[in-house]
Order: sequence, then structure tokens, then C-alpha cells
Amino acid sequence: MFCPNCKKETEAITIFVKGEEVNHCAYCGNTISTTAPDFSSKNFAILNRVLVAEDSRLLQEISRDAILEHKIAKDVVVCSHGGEMVESYAKALRERKPFNLMVVDINMPVLGGLSASVAIRAMERGLHISPPVPILFFTVSQLTEEMRRFFLLVKPAVYLYKGEVAEPERLATRLVKGIFKLYQQTGKKSP
Repeated sequence: MFCPNCKKETEAITIFVKGEEVNHCAYCGNTISTTAPDFSSKNFAILNRVLVAEDSRLLQEISRDAILEHKIAKDVVVCSHGGEMVESYAKALRERKPFNLMVVDINMPVLGGLSASVAIRAMERGLHISPPVPILFFTVSQLTEEMRRFFLLVKPAVYLYKGEVAEPERLATRLVKGIFKLYQQTGKKSP
């Protein structure tokens, strides 16, 4: 199982608490959830549009399917690189169909996710768009101190490590949890 505290796949220890199984990381003891949050409750407003920028076709499908299946959004637009991401964002603004969330890979061809995010934040500032669209960086890149500082510049933004095991079900659950985390940090009815 993936431990968000250790940021890697780890062995899990199952402990029974009040008759229910609770999984803990064998290394740090952190509780590890195996289920995705429920976005169908009244506490979550379904998003209209989510932009996914990911160069892997498999991960594009996993992301789109997870967002739609968990009823996080009504529509998902998928881009293969940062250049398409910036173009899609500008087109959405022009057509008055803004995105409510962006799920962005950092390492993509043409224009990377970090550079594309800076371009989008500049567009938002120039057009006086407030609040800025939240960004979930869903990537295999290890989190560095430089990236932490960068994320403060493009906030609201959350880093989510894809993990080393690319099982579709685990990736989908991890993505949904990351969106939930972003939702909690922004404190809104929707991320």
C-alpha cells in the first residue's frame, strides 16, 4: 500500500479497532486508507469542469475515469502537454466555461507542468480572475524544497506523488484522495 507520510509503497500492518480493520504503515505507523473519499455527500458540490494535463495515455484515462466515476466533475478535458494545457485554459476563459480544478503532471513534453502553471497564474492575474483555479500536481517527480517554494507561488496547489507502483486502481484512489485533500485545504464546497 502507498503511505502518504513515507511517500512510497510500503508493507501494511492490519490492526482491528472496535471490530474494524485499520491499516498502518509498517515503517512509520501512519494510518493508510484503502478507500477513496465519498464525493457524493452533501458536503461536496460537483465541479463543472476539470482539466487534466498528462502525457501518458493510460494515466489520462485513469484520471478522467476516476474523476467521472466518483462524480467529482461533470466534464473532464484532457491535454497531452503543458502547451495544450495553457491553450485549453485560455479557450475555456474565452468561451466562459472556466475550469474548477487542474490535475497536472510536472514532466511533460513541449511545456512542463510547472511552466504551464506559471503561465496560467500570469493569465489569471492579468485578467483579474479570482480566486485562481486550484492545481493538483500529480506526478512521479520527488518533492524537493525548491518545488515546495514553487507551489507557494502558484497556490492554491497541492503536490501528490503518483507512487512507484502504477496499478490503475491505486492511482485512481490516490488521485481522488489528492483532490479531497485540495478540497479540504481550500475550505470550499468544491476544490
